[in-house]
Amino acid sequence: MPYSENDKLQWEVEKLQVEVKNLKSTIMRYFTVVLAIIGCITAVSQCQKSSSEARQARYDLAQKQKEYETLQTKLVASKKELDDTQSARDNAFEAARTAKEEEKAAKQRQTDQEVAATRQLQKIQADIAAADAQATQKIAQAKNSLPANAADAKKQLETLSDNLQETSARIQQDASKATADLVHDGSKARLFFFVLDENQRQAVNNIKTMLDAQQFFVGNVLLYRGSRSPTLTEVRYFRHPQDRVEAEAILKVLQDSAGLKKSRVSFVDDKDSVGEGRKFQIWLRKNAFSREE
Repeated sequence: MPYSENDKLQWEVEKLQVEVKNLKSTIMRYFTVVLAIIGCITAVSQCQKSSSEARQARYDLAQKQKEYETLQTKLVASKKELDDTQSARDNAFEAARTAKEEEKAAKQRQTDQEVAATRQLQKIQADIAAADAQATQKIAQAKNSLPANAADAKKQLETLSDNLQETSARIQQDASKATADLVHDGSKARLFFFVLDENQRQAVNNIKTMLDAQQFFVGNVLLYRGSRSPTLTEVRYFRHPQDRVEAEAILKVLQDSAGLKKSRVSFVDDKDSVGEGRKFQIWLRKNAFSREE
């Protein structure tokens, strides 16, 4: 039986409905795929964001680690500086304590030296008194035993007077040395002038400053008798050859700066002075400072 137009139309409608249903199903599948793709994209984006945050976190952690290491280095340096400061403080305290002890010891040594010098001066004063008494006794004996010949008597008295003067000069020198030792530090050569009169003493006082500038220590200036005056001014030294060079240096200063041209170096074998190194005597001749001679 042939289909009617209505049947054909109905059949076409049903066919279209099936196709529409299939199309809807296809669209739904596509929509599901699109949603899945969007979900993947979102997940990838989130993953990338998390990865970036992780990288930033690692970077921040590395920076914090560097800051920690820097602080650790500063802490070590600060501790070392503190230890150095403490050590310097301890050293300063130790140095101050040592300096105080050395100062105390130096004061004690100075006191001991002053006591020793005082005792030596007392001994010298006793020697002077004994020498004066002995000289007075010898002069009295000489007067009581004057020979008939007046010339012999005069000669004996002059010899006795010379011996007395020499003893007095030596005692004066010892007293000068004992006094000078209180201020002499041992770094300079010691010079003792022997002069004939007060004019020569004044001249020597005028050149003391010059001699001090040449690193010489000038002790007291001593008087001696004219009958024992040398023909040339003498720089006498007592240790040969140790003090020869320095004696010549002293002579050069006296000749060039003080005008004592008629002068020489002289070695004296004196057992009382040989043990004293860098000690020199300067015996001025008569008219030593005269420009006419």
